[in-house]
Amino acid sequence: MKRTLVCLMVVAACLAAESSWADPIQVPESGASYGDVGSWGVTWDGSGIPTDHSAFREITDGDYTIRLAMRAHGRYTYLAGVYQDPSGPIYYVETGKYGGDGSDKDYDYAKWNFDWYVAISRTDATPNRYTVKLFYDFDPGTDTDEATHGWVSFAFPFQYQPPQGPLVIVTTAQDSWNLGMPFLTTGGTSNGVTVTPPSATFNPNVNGEYTFRLAVYKDSSDLGGVSIKVNAVPEPTSMVALSSLGLIGGVWGVVRRRKRSQV
Repeated sequence: MKRTLVCLMVVAACLAAESSWADPIQVPESGASYGDVGSWGVTWDGSGIPTDHSAFREITDGDYTIRLAMRAHGRYTYLAGVYQDPSGPIYYVETGKYGGDGSDKDYDYAKWNFDWYVAISRTDATPNRYTVKLFYDFDPGTDTDEATHGWVSFAFPFQYQPPQGPLVIVTTAQDSWNLGMPFLTTGGTSNGVTVTPPSATFNPNVNGEYTFRLAVYKDSSDLGGVSIKVNAVPEPTSMVALSSLGLIGGVWGVVRRRKRSQV
């Protein structure tokens, strides 16, 4: 009896510990805002990518101010085919593989990208003062635990040695990625960037819900972040008409049930 009680206590403790970190990413994240970040000089390392309807946040740590931003957009010809929730960082994109040209045809690129931006206010910032983590989701199910997301991590600000010239301290980093990009699946470490892929496999042809979070850490302490949610659906542009009727919630429920029957 005593041994059984001890075993039950151990199991309960393990479940409690697991529940402390195995929680879904909250969208929007508390403390974050939603709007246009074009005034920050955000380009998502591209041209013509929208900067409105973005999740953004400023975090103050002593003399340092860290800016974070994220959004999602349709890839190239699908740029206009995205419905952006007017009240928060939730995006409805078209399900399906992006045909594209060149190497895009060889991979399972989705018809949409997720974009991220991080910058620090001081150009004389101490290198490697913080760690930036970007969590990404391959699981089309709802409320995916953050612990089962993949993540990309790097020290920030980081140092870069160009082929010619002095060492450079990089205080702004930004990009636009696609869940079908091979490095998000293979993982590894290169040039100070570590990619830890999730156990799930991404399929751009499946309707689903994908969550992302960009966060900054100092000495393993989470200082805060921003998050977004992307819903892959058959016809995202129809959400515009449905939003005026207040029917998005009901339609999304139908799409999720259809999705579960496909998986």
